[in-house]
Amino acid sequence: MRMTHNGGVEPISCRRFAQANNPITSSLIVSSSPDKLSEHSGMTIPISLRPFRSEDESLWYEIYASTRADEMALVDWSADQQQSFLQMQYNAQRAYYQMQFPEAQYSVIERAGEQIGRLIVDRAPDRILLIDIALLPEQREQGIGTSLIRDLMIEAEQTSKPLRLHVEFFNRALRLYERLGFSKIGEVGVYFEMEWRPPGR
Repeated sequence: MRMTHNGGVEPISCRRFAQANNPITSSLIVSSSPDKLSEHSGMTIPISLRPFRSEDESLWYEIYASTRADEMALVDWSADQQQSFLQMQYNAQRAYYQMQFPEAQYSVIERAGEQIGRLIVDRAPDRILLIDIALLPEQREQGIGTSLIRDLMIEAEQTSKPLRLHVEFFNRALRLYERLGFSKIGEVGVYFEMEWRPPGR
């Protein structure tokens, strides 16, 4: 189920099954970078990134499924139906990312050695694209995602490239991106294309 532009609700339908390979989404729920420390509420949180491995597939599905939990709570489907739907959408998203961004960097976010999220970034000569960033529910709203995005902003400034992403217009992450200085530069369906440029660029 999705919020519509007028505040109404659009129920999940068969059309959603056909849209399993949604455009690049930032399922933002938050994130940092290798060997960096994220500070939140006076706490120091060691956050690191490591390359994705095949054994991480089940974790990545769990993370993806958690980002759709609110929607699944609003449909009258059995647990098996929900699992089948989510697995199909996850597989389609993975295939889409791999086809569209074959050189993207797939990273597992770790906190003190615990696997807590995923980060997918594609780097090109003319831009850095944040494809996806998501954390497990218990790791959200702790400033981890903001720290990771700020790291990418630092990289963008150091390499003189814009940092771009896509986000649904109703996604609460939109407000975070705006606070960080991202500006809307386009629309693709329900997605806003947003960009952050280093000062003076």
